[in-house]
Amino acid sequence: MKNKWICKGMILLLLAGLVTGCGKKNSSEETKGEYETTRAEEAQPEQETKTAGVTAEASDWGVSIGNVATNGAQQTVSFTIHVPYDAGAHIGTGIEGIQGKNIRTILDQQMSEEQIEEGTALEEVLPALFPQTMKIYQERFGFYYENGQFEVSKHQNLTINGRDMCCYEGQHSWTYEGEDLTYAFVAYTTQLSNGMYVYWMAIDETEDQSSFDLVAEYAEKMADTFREEE
Repeated sequence: MKNKWICKGMILLLLAGLVTGCGKKNSSEETKGEYETTRAEEAQPEQETKTAGVTAEASDWGVSIGNVATNGAQQTVSFTIHVPYDAGAHIGTGIEGIQGKNIRTILDQQMSEEQIEEGTALEEVLPALFPQTMKIYQERFGFYYENGQFEVSKHQNLTINGRDMCCYEGQHSWTYEGEDLTYAFVAYTTQLSNGMYVYWMAIDETEDQSSFDLVAEYAEKMADTFREEE
């Protein structure tokens, strides 16, 4: 009789162990799910910091794109620059990309020597090329792009990596489906060794204009990575 009760007790213990084991398995799965969610949430700010490029070397930052500029004497210069994420596509005379949420970048260049007179001050170059920028928008948005206008509010001449550049801040205003929009931009210009000019800009197209600091950072990083190819 005693052995019979011992056997029954062992059976009950085994059953209890199985139930407890299933419970632990489910608990483990729930914990694993919570851990993965937490890791994903923690990784997001780290990724944003990394993609902002604040600690990366210029040569390692972003995605490299390039183009070619030719002057009237058919002297050709190839150049490269890095953009944050999206290498973009050729639109009109430039290369346009969307860098994250509602930040647009444009890389463009002087197409003919007649556009800019010899001896023009560097800070006057970008306004001379605004018609090209507006054509890029016209090709992108078609008849939805109306009343386009670029204005410079401030500029600064500076030297980056031994190259003379001008940095501009300003606004791009236009009408989209009857709605008047005004977006801030930061742009840079520089002159190539064959005399032709190149410019690039980053535009804050967020509704509340909350990404201007990031736009300024992107434009500066692009300036840091600009190179003529030998």
